[in-house]
Amino acid sequence: MKLTFIGLGMMGQPMARRLIGHGFDLRVSDVNAALAAEFGAAWGGTPREAATGADVVITMLPTGQVVRDVLLGQGDVASVLKPGTIVIDCSSSEAGGTVQLGADLKQRGIGLVDAPVSGGVPLAREGKLTLMVGGTDQALLVRLMPIFECLGARVVPVALAVSLSNLT
Repeated sequence: MKLTFIGLGMMGQPMARRLIGHGFDLRVSDVNAALAAEFGAAWGGTPREAATGADVVITMLPTGQVVRDVLLGQGDVASVLKPGTIVIDCSSSEAGGTVQLGADLKQRGIGLVDAPVSGGVPLAREGKLTLMVGGTDQALLVRLMPIFECLGARVVPVALAVSLSNLT
């Protein structure tokens, strides 16, 4: 399984390093091109370049709007993803935006798993984050479990139990 990790900030760097250290086939990308030297052969250039050929794209970005911009806006990552690719968004994003992003990606044949994390940088380094993984496709979640288990000590499945109209 080929992975791409986009967003190498305070949390993203240790998460990406754990995946590399555990033997995942990973390419990385960040707006800070100076990180290319630190990540060596894993550096993939722009998000689009890094995501070309990926089976799974993991995002760890500052906001849901940035995730949307990288995937469907100016970054245009979705245009290089093949149908069946899964995006795992570990960013802390607004629920309504995530639901809309999932719907927009689904129109392109791309799946979205919302998986925000809790625990901070020290636990990210140790692989002891808590991942709150949204989704109801059990087969998909089982397929992604090695990624989740590399990053976290706790994987909490979460299903959206209320309609968005109840959130406003």
